[in-house]
Amino acid sequence: MVILIFCWSPLVEAVGPCLELSQRTLPRGGPYGTAARIVRSIQDLDGKIEKTPHNSRLYYRRAMNCKRLAECDRVDFGGDKEARQYNLLRALRDLETAVATGGNTGETAFQLAHTKILLGKYGDALADLNHLIEHKGFVMADAHYLRGLALESLGLNVGDIIADYQRALQIDRDHVDAHLALGHLFNSLKEHQKALRHFKKLSEMRPESRVISNLVEHTSRLFRRQDKSQENT
Repeated sequence: MVILIFCWSPLVEAVGPCLELSQRTLPRGGPYGTAARIVRSIQDLDGKIEKTPHNSRLYYRRAMNCKRLAECDRVDFGGDKEARQYNLLRALRDLETAVATGGNTGETAFQLAHTKILLGKYGDALADLNHLIEHKGFVMADAHYLRGLALESLGLNVGDIIADYQRALQIDRDHVDAHLALGHLFNSLKEHQKALRHFKKLSEMRPESRVISNLVEHTSRLFRRQDKSQENT
């Protein structure tokens, strides 16, 4: 099972984090108790790795715990940025070691690319995701979403960004973050009708979200204004 940890998108920064990725992180119980459990797990893995330093799976497991701990740092009242950065860098090193010790699975490679994105290493992440998708045939909605996010963060071709987000939706039509990213992207391109379709889909999936309902209302106004302007020309 692939576990994703929180990811920022430039297009959604104004309204909050990527909705779905941020919900795949912490067990229930709040950041305090969760963080303590994660620290104990990391300490346990430290001992196991000391005894068997060439076990790639142990490095992978410790990396995932470090990423979870980084999420606790973010969630807890805005979090400790230095602690979050430290835990993400530790996760990065562990994932690189997992690959070097023979654990170069698609899942590990994906998590490595994802960690690089969290650290702002978009170019490196893009290279990893290209290799994973194009050469290893890794079929996963999240991989295409993250590649679109990396392309967008680097300011690259809009057509390629849209293609990756849409590919994510072809694989998983209910991919929340891909709908959100496309909605914002189409709004920025003044293609408000297309944006509205994605936000309305999100509203059906997350009817309790005030953020999404606000996006639907705002985009509806933009579309009506645009439609009226075109009628008057």
